Amino acid sequence: MKKKKIVFFDTWVSALRQIDFYAKLMYEQYNIIFLSIDKFHNKYISKELRVNNQNSYLSRKHNNKYYSKITDIANYNNSMAFFFEKEKPDLAISISLHNLDHRWFNISCQNYNVPIYFIMHGIKGDTVFAKANGKKISFLKFKRLLFYNILYYFYYNDTKKYSNLNRNNYKEWKEMIFNHDKFKFNPRYSYNVKYQKAFVTTDSDIEFYLKSYNTLQSCKFLVAGTMDLIELSEEFEKYRNISQDQVTFIGQPMDDFITTDNYLKTITDIFDYFRKKGVKMVFRPHPREHKDTIVFLNNHGVYISDKKIVNDLVRSFCIIGYNSTLLLTSLYMQCPVISFKLKGVPHPKFLINNDQSFVYSDINDFKLFFEWSLVNFKRDNSKVRIINPVKLLKEEIEKEFYG
Repeated sequence: MKKKKIVFFDTWVSALRQIDFYAKLMYEQYNIIFLSIDKFHNKYISKELRVNNQNSYLSRKHNNKYYSKITDIANYNNSMAFFFEKEKPDLAISISLHNLDHRWFNISCQNYNVPIYFIMHGIKGDTVFAKANGKKISFLKFKRLLFYNILYYFYYNDTKKYSNLNRNNYKEWKEMIFNHDKFKFNPRYSYNVKYQKAFVTTDSDIEFYLKSYNTLQSCKFLVAGTMDLIELSEEFEKYRNISQDQVTFIGQPMDDFITTDNYLKTITDIFDYFRKKGVKMVFRPHPREHKDTIVFLNNHGVYISDKKIVNDLVRSFCIIGYNSTLLLTSLYMQCPVISFKLKGVPHPKFLINNDQSFVYSDINDFKLFFEWSLVNFKRDNSKVRIINPVKLLKEEIEKEFYG
């Protein structure tokens, strides 16, 4: 029997870090293609981001065997229509939905009658919704302005050929340019975006997407947990017996909500507090963490982790952060979480409605909890059971193809 063909799509080639987990489980049964707009996108980002993107790809290059093809829209004359006509995929999967290129991919799937799923990564919910509605105008910088205008030309050039589209190109373009956060996270003109199934992180994410995208009412939502659970479910057995001897602070650039100085002060104050207590605190940088932040913290004596996620999480008897996905992953591992609520920014519901999660507005308020957790809490790693989101996706794909 001829293998069915599945295409995964995202902006960056670095998305392969996450998609590898899915491809590994499915490549023997299906032909897996990865498509991105990376070549075009790289022309309009900083050198640092470009290098990080390339290093991310190279670090996992041994996993290319899972794919029948890793390709770029530039190889199809910057045309989704050309890609779909040539490759003829049986199913499409996008790991984002908010950017113009994801909208372009989605509408193309509909035009060619290809079912499309959405796999969420990260956390959305009320925090992102607040960002989308917090400013009346959010201008793009010149390079991004150029990027989006050229990308819109590619998008328009394809989609003008498609039938049965509701369209108001000028208003859509205007929102993208002059109110970009709203365009991404609460668009007024998302009328063409439709998905058959969406795999989201939490129940509150379903609320967010239904509120933000009025065309997703017919989408089937499935709560799959975080992508980090994929790696944890595969690797946890190796680390099950490791002792819990550290606290881990999960880094997360919060440029839209607090200053860099306040971000650094929070981390260093907590580090100094733990150092006086004789407790090891590890800082785990976000993939988009600013290089200057890492240099500053390193100079302050903070230990910067370069270990696997699973290594840090199983060693920790407490996880600290703002609203990172890793905080949710920690809760899945029955590890207490301390998170800081920022003034004027709604806090994710999964961090509020959980008896292992403790939310504070001031770093001085968390000390009493820490004292309690040091005495009263000890996670039993032998009892932790971790779900694997990949298996849920695989089951849904089999239903799609074979009923």
